[in-house]
Amino acid sequence: MHSRSAPPLLLSLAVGCGLTACAAPPPGAPRPDSPPQEELRDEIRYGSVIVDIVREDQTTIGATPLPADRLWPYLIEVVLDLGFETDDLKVYDPASRQVAVSRRPVRRLGGARMSRLLDCGRSVTGPRADTHQIEVRLTAWLEPVDRGSLVRTRLEAAARRRGLGAVGACRSRGKLEIMLVDELHRRALADDPEHAGAAAR
Repeated sequence: MHSRSAPPLLLSLAVGCGLTACAAPPPGAPRPDSPPQEELRDEIRYGSVIVDIVREDQTTIGATPLPADRLWPYLIEVVLDLGFETDDLKVYDPASRQVAVSRRPVRRLGGARMSRLLDCGRSVTGPRADTHQIEVRLTAWLEPVDRGSLVRTRLEAAARRRGLGAVGACRSRGKLEIMLVDELHRRALADDPEHAGAAAR
């Protein structure tokens, strides 16, 4: 099994934060200062398991035949393994199957430089995602549906020039969200003998 027990801090987050002040905005509620996002569509196959990925507003959605209860035990470890720490957790809510983390400054996530994950514009020194201080908030939650579940992820970010207070919004390229959906399925399927071979590809 790949799943690990949630640290004691997560229990207090589930009770203390819930889905009020600590939670992300509801799905489909764009931030007014965020630049528009390009359309994203993709498909990931794990043998007979097919995950369709689309983007709506700022949320990337993976439609999967796997039930939410099967994916939930792996969600927290996948999010943290992208490059976050337990102290970065803002929401851990088993009732709504939601996890949210926030971190600043960030240099890399998922093993990738921030300019591969975010479009924050450019300056004379290069992509601001690599030259500025980047603050990110990643929210992921699972929504049960009739034929499986939806894996919803939202990556919000802002770039701040060192020593200055000005902040500019960044646009997610959708790559980190797809990493999350992919790794979530690989870990869940690796513990299923029927699909273990497909998950290990």
